[in-house]
Amino acid sequence: MLRNFLKGANGNQLNTILAGMGFNLKKMLNRIKKQILFIFFGILNLMKSLFVLKYECQKNCILQV
Repeated sequence: MLRNFLKGANGNQLNTILAGMGFNLKKMLNRIKKQILFIFFGILNLMKSLFVLKYECQKNCILQV
C-alpha cells in the first residue's frame, strides 16, 4: 500500500477500511464489465448469425429461379 496521509489511529483504521472498499468496488466493477461484454458479444453473435442466414436465403432463392 502507498503512504497513509490520514492522521492518528483513527486514520489508520479508516485507511484500511477505505482500501478494502476500493478493492471490493474494483472487483464488482470488473464483474459488471464482464457481464456487459458477455451480453454485448452475445447480441453481436446473434446479429451475425441472422445476417448469414439472410444472405444464404437470398443466395439460395436466386439459384433456384
